[in-house]
Amino acid sequence: MIKLFIRFYIGITLAVIAAITAGGIMLDSQYQQTLAQDHRMYSSAVHDIVNSTLKQYPVEQWQTQLNILQQKSPYQLTFTALSQLTPTQREQLQSQGVAIDITTDILGDEATLHYPITGTDQALRYTAKNATNPEYDWLFIASMLLLMLMLAIAVYWLAKPISHHINQLVKVSQQIGKGQLQARADPRGPAPLNELAATMNRMSEQIARLLKQQEVMTGAVAHELRAPLANLRFALDMTHSHKDINALQSHLAEMDQDIDDMDQLIDELLTYARLNNAPQAGAGEEIAISPLLKNLLDKRNKLLPGIHIELQDNCPPAPACRIYGAKNEIGRAITNVITNAQRYARKHIRVALTQDGPWCLITIDDDGKGIAPEDWQDIFIPFKRLESGKEQQTNITGKGYGLGLAIVERIMLNHKGNVTVEQSPLGGARFVLSFPCQKDIDQASRALPEET
Repeated sequence: MIKLFIRFYIGITLAVIAAITAGGIMLDSQYQQTLAQDHRMYSSAVHDIVNSTLKQYPVEQWQTQLNILQQKSPYQLTFTALSQLTPTQREQLQSQGVAIDITTDILGDEATLHYPITGTDQALRYTAKNATNPEYDWLFIASMLLLMLMLAIAVYWLAKPISHHINQLVKVSQQIGKGQLQARADPRGPAPLNELAATMNRMSEQIARLLKQQEVMTGAVAHELRAPLANLRFALDMTHSHKDINALQSHLAEMDQDIDDMDQLIDELLTYARLNNAPQAGAGEEIAISPLLKNLLDKRNKLLPGIHIELQDNCPPAPACRIYGAKNEIGRAITNVITNAQRYARKHIRVALTQDGPWCLITIDDDGKGIAPEDWQDIFIPFKRLESGKEQQTNITGKGYGLGLAIVERIMLNHKGNVTVEQSPLGGARFVLSFPCQKDIDQASRALPEET
């Protein structure tokens, strides 16, 4: 707190001094001109009195009379020889009848005027110091001391809450460094510390979420790999005891299926890990959604002809419904959702493409049993599979490991998009993939809610 106070105080004080100095320089010239005019008018009247008085006495008595007049004059009166004046002062005497010199500094001002005495080589010098306020020096010093005191109070009042919030941020960062990820910074501090606190809180939540995912994935990977490995070991043992070629081929086919399952799991794990480490809005290309959707749906219809996939393209003509990103990743996200719909649908899947402001929306409905609202968020957790869907698989859709929708969510976030689930009018589940349109990608990015 002391270091912060001293730094702020010195900085503000230097800024005030610099401002006062700059203002003084700008106003000094005008002030000197005004002061010279005032002294010219006032000293002229005084000089008329002094000059008329001296003319009544011989030169030998002028000093005596000048001392008497000095008592009633606001100026200090002295005689000076013309030869002692500077060339500039003598030139002013000849051209203007008076020579005026004004000097100003931070503590006061001084006016010196010279009037010639007719018929002599002498001049009368009128000197005035701070004529308008003789106590100006002390008043200025007192004002400056008061200003410094007020600055100290203001700086302390401003620096105290900042120091408090900085110390609180340091404490929270130390707690997070020790593994206490539940620690949160107070986001009610002054800007930009409030933004730093909010960023630190999001970072802590992100770290906690990643650690939780890592814990879940570690346990899930061990569990998912244990079953096919056990099947492989059992099938391998059985091959030694079977002499029937048909039974042997059956066991080998089962082993081949277990290897395929392991290969699929490893592929999804690597894909999810790569997407988690990929930067958002990375390199990509401009993609027209309509032809991409038609191509993907044609392939899925051929693979599983028993379930009809209908495409409703409600997107306006080009260049609308064009997005920017990695085409293979976007295609995988759409394919994963459609595959998930095929796994649970009875007979019908409807895919609709629309544009809503800066968003390109892909809505996928199925006529299956649907998903309970309390499970809408859980389905995007890695390896999270609903009880009703653990046995749902076909030869085409394959076995689900609970990573497909997690991969979809990560792809959408990496493309500044979003995925949501809700009840479908067909009776099953509705998934909505929201992509920012290529021409409105910045606007859409600003409108996208923060990741939680």
